[in-house]
Amino acid sequence: MSNLNQITHNLRDSVDHLAEGWQQLWNKGKNAITRFTPEGTDDSTKSPPQFSNRWGVLSAELKETESKITIMLEVPGMESDDFDIQIDKSALRISGHKTYASDKSEGKYFITERAYGQFERVIPLPCEVDDQGAQASYKKGVLELTLQKHRSAKPRKIVVS
Repeated sequence: MSNLNQITHNLRDSVDHLAEGWQQLWNKGKNAITRFTPEGTDDSTKSPPQFSNRWGVLSAELKETESKITIMLEVPGMESDDFDIQIDKSALRISGHKTYASDKSEGKYFITERAYGQFERVIPLPCEVDDQGAQASYKKGVLELTLQKHRSAKPRKIVVS
């Protein structure tokens, strides 16, 4: 194989590996990518930088046991009363409002990667849950929800006589 053919082959392999990596990253994280709708405000000390992101990543973990489902969602920079959480039969809908808070008016931004505004994240549930037993807590930037499985979703042992 000539040097040019070897270089071409190596370049194709590199591009293929890069494309595969991006595809895996997209497939793993596409549900976590969340749109933030900015708010209009006249107070320049309370509005986010002009070029702040309108998209952010709200990473989640969902753990299922025999009787419950636990969801942990990373949403830093909020207060516990900033969330609106709703459950339907097949999904958990978490929405909120992440506000920009700054008391500094000097300096200028060079990097702005944080997103601010209204958001909504929908997490599909693996089974029906009982919304009456739901519990939520927010600590260190992580929203944790515990949902009890609906009686019909829990496995039952049938004794053979």
